[in-house]
Amino acid sequence: MSEENKGQTGVASLRLNNQKLSELPMGLREQAYEQMPAFIEEQRRLKVDRITGQFPRGTEEQYNANIRVCEANIKTFAAAKQAAMANIGKYSDLLKNPQGDLTQEEVDAMAAEHVAKWVEEHSDNEEWVRDGRPIPGTLGFHQLMAELKPINARLRMYVDEELWKQIGMFQEERDRYDDAVKQETESIFAMRDAINLVRERDRQIKRAMTEPLSVD
Repeated sequence: MSEENKGQTGVASLRLNNQKLSELPMGLREQAYEQMPAFIEEQRRLKVDRITGQFPRGTEEQYNANIRVCEANIKTFAAAKQAAMANIGKYSDLLKNPQGDLTQEEVDAMAAEHVAKWVEEHSDNEEWVRDGRPIPGTLGFHQLMAELKPINARLRMYVDEELWKQIGMFQEERDRYDDAVKQETESIFAMRDAINLVRERDRQIKRAMTEPLSVD
């Protein structure tokens, strides 16, 4: 490169034997001008490649589509978190107001004792009792079942240890959904930043493709 074209790029930097294209002999000048469109196209391609390498890949439409997916995920996670919170409240209420005051073993023992007394009281009634047992389907059997209902109603369905275990599981689930929402939100912010960069990339590419390249 000669002293005259130092610091110049593209078409302006072209020299043959340290001469500008316009200063070449006619034959060489015509040959150079014939090859100029391909040269200009190559220069533009190289410039576009340099611009593209400085910015994120992808299109604005692609990023917007991904943002919509993240927004849908956030709604799903938020709904699931609400369900977990509802379960935490439900089991917390059971800790404060347990349903029943007897364990299964205690209920079974009380029910067996009541049945034994009932059989003893009605042992002479062959229509209700046979071989020391109440006969299913009889009026007496239905009466006995009605008498057992208050005892069965005293069964405590949950023990504190199991309730705390369930609450802990739902709390972990809630926290996972919080983390998932945070990640999706951060992804949305990152993609919005990428959209701004993609817009700038496209502006620079458009400028590079439309601005004229002149020949000296």
